[in-house]
Order: sequence, then C-alpha cells, then structure tokens
Amino acid sequence: MKIVTASFLLALCFTSLAIGQSTRSAASFAGCYEVRTISSAPALMTVTRIPWRFQLSTNEIQPGRNIYEIQPLANRDNLNAKESFSWSPRADRLRLEFDTVFGRVCFTLKSTKNGEYTGSLKDDCDYSYKGLQATGVMTIRRIECSAGKTVK
Repeated sequence: MKIVTASFLLALCFTSLAIGQSTRSAASFAGCYEVRTISSAPALMTVTRIPWRFQLSTNEIQPGRNIYEIQPLANRDNLNAKESFSWSPRADRLRLEFDTVFGRVCFTLKSTKNGEYTGSLKDDCDYSYKGLQATGVMTIRRIECSAGKTVK
C-alpha cells in the first residue's frame, strides 16, 4: 500500500512539473522570428509556403493541449485562407507545424549556442507524404516584433 501511495504521489508531482514547464516554455518562446535557412529533400512545395517572418503567439488554438497559433508577418505574399500554422513547446524544443495548400510539414527545433533554433523536418507529420522519406532542416532566429505587422 505504501508503494502504491508513493508511486501515485511521485506521478502527480512529475505531472505537475511537466504542465508547469509547458506553460513557462510557451511564454518564453512566444515572439517574432525569421527563417535563416530552410531546405528539404526532395524539394517539397509545402516548404515554399512557409512564411519567412512570423510570430509565435500565445493564442491557444486547441485549449488545454498547448498548441498555439503562428501568425505570418506582413511581408508574407499570397496568404491562403486554407493555410494554418501552429506551434507547441516541447520542454526545451519547439515543434512548428505548417499546414499549407500543398500538404503539412513539421519541424522540431532546439536552441543553439548563438541563440538561434535549428532542427529537422519530421516526416511523420504529413500523411500525404507517407513513404516519401523527406528530410529537411530549418533554422530560425528571434527578431523584434515591431519590424512587421501581423496579417489577420
């Protein structure tokens, strides 16, 4: 009985820490960014639709799931109403999802020593590319939000 109670309390403690960490992470990641580099192999049309400048907002688009809206900045051309972009904190990493008219791609990025975030394309994100075995890399850096206006 003592082992069960101790296990329950330990699990409850770790769950509380994980939830608190996600909330802190969202606030610390929120802000404006620009893409420094992006590539994919084979070349995916989806990647060409990713905005070069965007804001990671704190607007939760799936309440309770720690999934937030990415807002393209004003310099984005040809914004399509069917496109949606989201992000979620993953401890010390960012998961960015870009759902475009050509499909969906996800990148998981982690902080580098020079303050940028870099990471790889996650092929498991888009079911329309199943079997394609796409690879890719993205690097972003934080910029001043006053440098651009968000598109609604």
